[in-house]
Amino acid sequence: KVLSIKSSVVTLDFIESTFAIPNATSKTFSSIGLGTAASDRIIVVGVGSNSGAGGHVISGVTVAGDSATEIVSIRDAETRASIYAVALSSGTSGDVVVSTDNNSEVMGIGVYAMFGASITPTDTDSTINPVQDLGLSVAKGGVAIAHAHDTSAQNGVTWTGLTERYDEVMNGANIDQTGASKAFSAADGSLAITTTNRAGGADNPIVAASFQPA
Repeated sequence: KVLSIKSSVVTLDFIESTFAIPNATSKTFSSIGLGTAASDRIIVVGVGSNSGAGGHVISGVTVAGDSATEIVSIRDAETRASIYAVALSSGTSGDVVVSTDNNSEVMGIGVYAMFGASITPTDTDSTINPVQDLGLSVAKGGVAIAHAHDTSAQNGVTWTGLTERYDEVMNGANIDQTGASKAFSAADGSLAITTTNRAGGADNPIVAASFQPA
């Protein structure tokens, strides 16, 4: 089911989240929903992954064959969280392919369709546990999106400042991905975003970005 939230100008649809355990340097998430085709549509993808020792870099993300641009990314030890975006006017579904420079053991994505926005972010922020607070500038009529990838969030995550869209354990044990978003009818120059129930320790990155009307 597609959940839509609307501001005065920018429309943001949360489409779906999914995950895999690829143990490989590339994972294709097949036939992902992309929402309604439109000339001003931008697909935003929250990406989280963790690798073995040495960490990894996300070397590329494509949506329906088009390369997405990295908006924000952070790595903590073996785990990374990122947000990517691509302007995509046609098609209602397509493959999302995530490539890394080292084997990704667990990988997840959260997908949004955004309309009437600039692809250049208004603001971004990122952090790792135990620091769990983010701050964003949000323009009037803009939206904010956040994604987190946790290796120790067995009990789920609670968000404040944004509305949770997904929160799921990915490997049957303790690796969780979660995402949140919100549309704003008025400017909020100092939006505070907080997550709770995230256990202490490493490998718990979180990223966020805001977008304004085009």
